[in-house]
Order: sequence, then C-alpha cells, then structure tokens
Amino acid sequence: MESRDNNYYDLLAQNVKLEDITSSAHNAKILRMLRDDDLASTEEEEGALYIVDYTFDHGNTIFVKEGDDWGWLGYFIGRNKHVQHLCIYSISEEQIRVLMKGVKHNRSIQYFDISDGIRGDAIIDSLAPFIINNSNLKLLRLLFVDIPLRVARSLAEALIQREQKSLTTFSFCQNNLSNEAVEEIIGALSGYKQLESLKIDEDLIGRDQKYYDMLAEIIDLNRITSSKKNAEILRRLRDDTWDEKEDLFIADYDSDCGEYFCSEEGDDWGWLGYFIGKNEQIRGLNLHCLPEEEDEVDAFVESLCRNQSIERLDIRRCDIDISSLSPFIINSRNLRSLELWNVDVSLGNASNLAMALSRRQHKSLTRLSLEYNNLSNIALEEIIGALSGYNQLVSLYVEENLSRRDQKYYDMLAHIIDLKCITSSKKNAEILRRLRDDTWDE
Repeated sequence: MESRDNNYYDLLAQNVKLEDITSSAHNAKILRMLRDDDLASTEEEEGALYIVDYTFDHGNTIFVKEGDDWGWLGYFIGRNKHVQHLCIYSISEEQIRVLMKGVKHNRSIQYFDISDGIRGDAIIDSLAPFIINNSNLKLLRLLFVDIPLRVARSLAEALIQREQKSLTTFSFCQNNLSNEAVEEIIGALSGYKQLESLKIDEDLIGRDQKYYDMLAEIIDLNRITSSKKNAEILRRLRDDTWDEKEDLFIADYDSDCGEYFCSEEGDDWGWLGYFIGKNEQIRGLNLHCLPEEEDEVDAFVESLCRNQSIERLDIRRCDIDISSLSPFIINSRNLRSLELWNVDVSLGNASNLAMALSRRQHKSLTRLSLEYNNLSNIALEEIIGALSGYNQLVSLYVEENLSRRDQKYYDMLAHIIDLKCITSSKKNAEILRRLRDDTWDE
C-alpha cells in the first residue's frame, strides 16, 4: 500500500472488484455509491457518511472489519463530490492515517468529525491540507484526539492559511490541550467572523484560571449548559449584567419564582463557578444542590471562592467540605449572611468553619443561621467561640432536632440566640426575652 499513488487508484477505480477490497457486501455497496457519486441521503442528513467499528447503523455506514482496504476507501471519499458529513468513530491510528491520505483531497465535506483515542500526530499531515484547501468546511470536531503543542501549532497554521474563513462550528473536546495549545488555536480563529459556536472542553483537573480567562468571551454558552435558560444565566453573569436585586438559585429543580439555574446532565460546573467567581453584581447565592463528581464540586467551589460581591450565601442539603469554602469565608469582604441548612457539619467541618470565621478580616456578618446540621455540643462550642469579635452580628440562629438537645446546648445559646427566629411573633419574642433576662414583672 505504501507504493500506491493517485495514478494507481485512477487507473483501477472503475474496474476494481469492490467486494475484494471490503469486508462485506454492505461496505461494497457504500463504496460503489462513493465511486459513482451516488451517495444516498438519509432522512436526517444529506450526504452523510459514517465510518465506525461498532454495529449501530447511522445510514451510509461503513462497518470496520478485517478486510477493508483503507487506501481505497480514502480515495473514493477524496474524489466524491456529494459527501457533506464525514464522521469517523473508533478506528485505529494506522487505519485513519491511511484513510486520511485520500480524504485530504475532498472538497465537498462541510462537517468533519473524528473521535476516540488517536494521536494528532497520526493525522495532522493530512488534516492540515484538508483544512486549508476545502473551502466548504463549516464544522470541525475532534474528540479524544491527543493534541500536543506541535500538532496544535500545525492546526493553527492551517486555520490561518485557509482563505475561506467559513467555519461556523469548532469543537475540541478531551484532547489533552495545554494552555499554550489552546492559545495557539484561539489566536488562529481570530479572523473567523462567521464562527457561531466554539467549544473547547478539557478535563476539569486540567483547567486553571488562565484556561477559563482565554475562553470566557468566546465559548459557546449553549454547549456548556443543559438549557437555553441556563445559558442565559451564564451570559448575564459573564457580561456583568446581573440584576443586583435578584438572588441566584442553583438547584436540581426549576421554578419561576426567582432566577433558577436548574442543574442537569450537560451543565459544566467549572464554568458555572468561574462566572459566579468573576461576577461583580450578584448579591445573593442560594446553593441547593451540588454535582455528584468530586472533581466537579472542587472546580465549582474553587472558582466560587474568588467572588467579592456576594452578601448572602445560603447552602442547603449539600454535602460540602467546609475547608474548600474557607477561602471565601475568610476573604469575602461583603459577606453579611451565611446560612447552612441540612448540611452535615461534622466536628472536622465545624473546626474548619470556626477557623475560617476566626481568620476573617472583615467581621461584618450580621446573620449566621445553622439549621439541622447534626452539630454536636463540641462543634457548636467551637463555632460560637469563633464569633466573639463579630460585633455587628444581630441574628444567630441554631436549630437541631429536639432529641439532640441537652442542657448544655441551651446554656451555650441562651444569651446569643435570635429570639425572633424561635417564636412566631414579636410579642412572643419579647416574652422570651423578659424570661431570659430575669426582667419579668412578678
């Protein structure tokens, strides 16, 4: 196969027995359509061709098996004038290397999609001229293609050399891109005025602040959220057009009563945390759910902790490590109200909360509410001790189940508990105050 060139294929194309260069009659039928420029259209897509190593039939699908000649397949694709969508999933590096030698000559493909476990080195020499010379290309998607800096530079150069800046969608996901590689690619896309959707998505553990900063203004928000409503919330957070009067609710349910980011599969928590962390208008954040994956939680909280505008933070029913939230509690200048409700505050978490409150430079909390957090007396004692310098604190509310309370619990809280929070009216609160302070009229 190494000795073949285009002259070889041109001479034999019309006479080669297609059954001899494929693994099945089905694949031979697809090759015949490619050779004769008679590619059938599916109901969903016109001119689509799929090359896969599994059994699901997308329509016009080459099923990869032993016996398929990749040189001939690439040649027929390269010469075809009706293939508009080419999707290549889960084939080996050697197969795609041979295939792309022919595919690079194609000029009709508008949507090019490669995924699953190959090195960019294996295809860049063919992919680059394909990008440069195919003026019809509108969508380029690479998924799980390892792209080191050298390959990223070759891709960037190809994008720069391309005369027709007609790409509308550019999607790179899980390609082990370094920040330097991302920077090269973003720079090369600067002239693509028709680009409507850009998605570059790396593992959360591989991202840092520079990664988010580079992409924040150009990332397609619809590609990192599960709904248009969530994308619009991200846009307002990103563009600093958030209404200061509106709290943001993050929950696993939706509601029309407020600004709800309804978390579902497809929402990128790293980006959500980043946009909250950078926003300067948001005053109230109500966190009523967290993702299941630990790396998502870590990425979200780490970015959230950079926010300096939040005055009210309400966390409910979330399994959160208070130590990860400590930088926010310590450094947030404007925080006035902190509420933890149904958050399991172990002794370790209580110690972290107490430490954060003690180290906080701005003792500006006016309200602290701890409800149903399984606080032990020891844990409660640590937290109360850390509040000694908070002279502006006007409302402290601690509530545990009655079965967990003892005399020490009441003794610790009696003179600092907010009486209005444990009664139904101001009148009742006043009665409790007089009883507590021994000012009852005999």
